[in-house]
Amino acid sequence: MSSFVPAQFSSFTTNFDFDKLKTDTTSSFQSRLRSLRSPQDFFDFRRMSKPSGIFEVQQRVNFNLTYFSSNYILITGIICCYCILTNLLLFFILAADVLIVYLTQLLFKNSDELQFRGFKLSKSAIYSTLLLINLPLLFVANPFTTLIWLATASAAVVLPHAVLMEKPIDASFAEVV
Repeated sequence: MSSFVPAQFSSFTTNFDFDKLKTDTTSSFQSRLRSLRSPQDFFDFRRMSKPSGIFEVQQRVNFNLTYFSSNYILITGIICCYCILTNLLLFFILAADVLIVYLTQLLFKNSDELQFRGFKLSKSAIYSTLLLINLPLLFVANPFTTLIWLATASAAVVLPHAVLMEKPIDASFAEVV
């Protein structure tokens, strides 16, 4: 009896490379880290003022979301860590999932099946079991409530900063020229 695996998913799993993912993630993380604005620039209260109208609000938000994007991602990441650490059940579920996926990749390496004391274990069986165990646990852990809280808290921090912060002087002169 053959198992049903869609062609797109099969090609995705065969072409997926963790080493390439690690190098791409590292280079992306390093470029984000380099583009962080200094705390003096981010918390410059002299540049904070009430916008005169909706057009100025739109201009400030558009500029600040790109100019301070790495800072905003860092703030959202800190809020995300807080959310996960305060929801202990969700934290333990995510930690166990990461550990199981890592150990599965470590044990199976490039094969799809593993002989273990006379039993044949397959990656798909382990992942299916993990999914079946996680669905009821995630229902109890309320990840959607945590995501909504994360989005609301991030917006409550990022949007007022983006609206109130004026452009830096050098950026204002660069537009005129």
